[in-house]
Amino acid sequence: MAEANEAASTSDMEPPRPWVREWSDQYNRYAYINLQITPPWRQWNHPCTPTADKDLPTPWLRQWDVQNGRHLYVNPETIPPTRQWIHPGKELIEKQLPEPWLCDWDRLRNCFIYINPETSPPARQWDNPTRAVPVRPEPWLRQWDKQSRRFFYINPDATPPRRQWLGA
Repeated sequence: MAEANEAASTSDMEPPRPWVREWSDQYNRYAYINLQITPPWRQWNHPCTPTADKDLPTPWLRQWDVQNGRHLYVNPETIPPTRQWIHPGKELIEKQLPEPWLCDWDRLRNCFIYINPETSPPARQWDNPTRAVPVRPEPWLRQWDKQSRRFFYINPDATPPRRQWLGA
């Protein structure tokens, strides 16, 4: 119900540049696309809607700053509300990473990127290196879906080939 109210309140609002709004017939709702990123970044929430990210500590929110064209982080429980450009969860996440991994906030994609500075060139990845990757039995393969920006699993030996989102 809250999702329907959010959709109704932002459906008439044009997103700020570099964002565009595109209707999805498949999901019967708008998707918002940041054209400044290659490939373009897609999300369901209007970029001006304050959102709580899974990477943000409670009670922080991510909010689009129209004047500066980037996201701002807000703690609404402080008086006055704390506003900052630096992602508030970075230090906490870095403490949990194995050596020599570091993390940095990608402000265009609104997510962390993980960097291993000891490889040449430095390894960069979107998956947290501490996250367990499921072990796949043969012949399952892990492949990246560009449209949804997540991994899926495929069994090429099945007829027709079997695909699924969760680990095989």
